[in-house]
Amino acid sequence: MGFFVLGALLIAGLFAWAVRRGWIPVSWVWLFVIGGLLGCTWEIGFTVFEMAYEILPGGAPRPDRDGFSYEGSIAMGLLVLLVFCTWDAGIFIAGPIIARRVLRRALFARFSWAELGVLLAWGQVQSFAVEMAAIVGGWWAYAPTRFNPELFPFLKASITLWPQLVWTLAYLVFYAVALVLAKPRVP
Repeated sequence: MGFFVLGALLIAGLFAWAVRRGWIPVSWVWLFVIGGLLGCTWEIGFTVFEMAYEILPGGAPRPDRDGFSYEGSIAMGLLVLLVFCTWDAGIFIAGPIIARRVLRRALFARFSWAELGVLLAWGQVQSFAVEMAAIVGGWWAYAPTRFNPELFPFLKASITLWPQLVWTLAYLVFYAVALVLAKPRVP
């Protein structure tokens, strides 16, 4: 669990530092928060209820191995949720950072297929990378089911459809919110 907590602190700290330095627009602070809230929608199910994946042996924090329990421990459940949502916020905010570098212009002035395309491409690339890293690291793997079919086998686990669909839908929502937030306000 320490790796994930340290990573979340690093993500939040680097984001705050980049905003203070002017490398990331202050207006994107809300996008960071929105990214974390969007991540929260699936982290509640995946992390707290552990419904959609199987913990790999020696992997993610487990009550039976690591001496704590989500059950009856609201504080531990909230910590895990906060940590993973911070990681999601960092992943989300990386999309606009990449889009700005690729497109070499300000973002979110109006709808742009190019902006949306970069965000969706990043969403898929990172989703595959995170899923593969989780399997390689022995942290978790999504279990193939009738509703979450296997896309392809990877090592001794499966890369499945739902994480890809979740990140596609999530970036569509994220982009829509970014466009709304970027609109000039009429007093």
